[in-house]
Parts: sequence; structure tokens; C-alpha cells
Amino acid sequence: PALRFSRKPGIGRLDLDLESAVQFGESRATGAVADTTDLDHLAHRHTLESGYTFDLPWQPRLAFQYEWASGDETAGDGDNNRFDTLFGVRRPGHGPTGIWGGFAHINVNSPGYRITAKPRKDVQFMWSHRWYLLASDTDAWVPQGVRDATGNSGRFIGHQLETRIRWEAIPGNLKFETGGAHLFAGDFLRRAPNSNGQQDSTYGYFQAEVSF
Repeated sequence: PALRFSRKPGIGRLDLDLESAVQFGESRATGAVADTTDLDHLAHRHTLESGYTFDLPWQPRLAFQYEWASGDETAGDGDNNRFDTLFGVRRPGHGPTGIWGGFAHINVNSPGYRITAKPRKDVQFMWSHRWYLLASDTDAWVPQGVRDATGNSGRFIGHQLETRIRWEAIPGNLKFETGGAHLFAGDFLRRAPNSNGQQDSTYGYFQAEVSF
């Protein structure tokens, strides 16, 4: 079950997007064929975005963002508390494109803020800054498979800066987009037993979209 409250952005007013979901039933710890053990599944996810669009040139909007998605508390206890994204999108709001894929709606505690503006009618600009922590320090940073089951490596994965520019060269037919993200590594990435010790990561891209 899930519940959502939403108020669309508008010039000179506060907007809101609040969503909560709960999962319960049975699930497996992994997707391996040999894993046939059913676990009691109870997980939850909550997201909030609230912003304000200023009545100024470029229509700047400043928004606060927050997400909590539960992780598994104790391995081997017969319970699974890790939120499952099921058939979630590959571009989940935590990075530029699906290729980056650093974060997902799984075992994450992430506050942040976002700034958007329209320098021209056909140009959009976005800047985002988010902090990433594990919701459960004994569960994995799932997209990358990094884990410390003891919890001794802490929760702080790092913080990420992201920027994006979109230009509708031919409205309705041709759109160009460029952007990137930089992840400043936190203590968890430096300390986790199976981390490769990599520090900061940077990703950039350019794409064109043609619509008929």
C-alpha cells in the first residue's frame, strides 16, 4: 500500500510532493536460483519534496528533498527489511542517467536541495546537492554491493553534486541535454571491507532526443 499527496509547482507559491509506501509479505534474500528460503518481508519508503517558485526572471525554484528507504537490519534473522523497488525506473532522481546508477530507492537516507531555472523559454537549468547515508549500517549499499555486516564502517556514503542543462532546439521534436555528477566519497566507502578503496567519482554525459 502507498499514499501520496501532491501540489504542482506554480509561480509565487509553495509546492509539495509527499509519498509513503509499505511492503509486507514474503521475499528471498537474493535473486539466485539456489536461494529458495522465504523470509518475512516488512519494509517501507518515504519521500518528500517541497519547493517554492519565485516570481522573478528565470522563474527560479528552490526545493528541499528527502528520502528514506529501509534496509535489512540483521542478516540471517529470517526477516527481510530491505525495500524492494520492484520495477522501478532506471533514472530514479538520484543521478543524471541510468548509466550512472549510483543510488536507488533501497537502504538510503538522503536529504538534499535542488535549484532549477529557465534562462529562456526553451532552456532549463538544474543544480542539485544531496547527502547519502545508509538507512541500516549493517545492510549493503545495494547498487554497488558494498557492505559491512558489522556496521563498523558507519553510514555515510558521501555527498553528490549534480547539474543539468536542457535545450529544446525544435520544440516537440529535438531536445539536447548535457550534465554530470560528482560523488565525494564518505567514510563508508573508505572503510567497508569489500570496498575497492576508490575515492571520488565523476560522471558526465551529452545526449540528443528526437521525437516524431
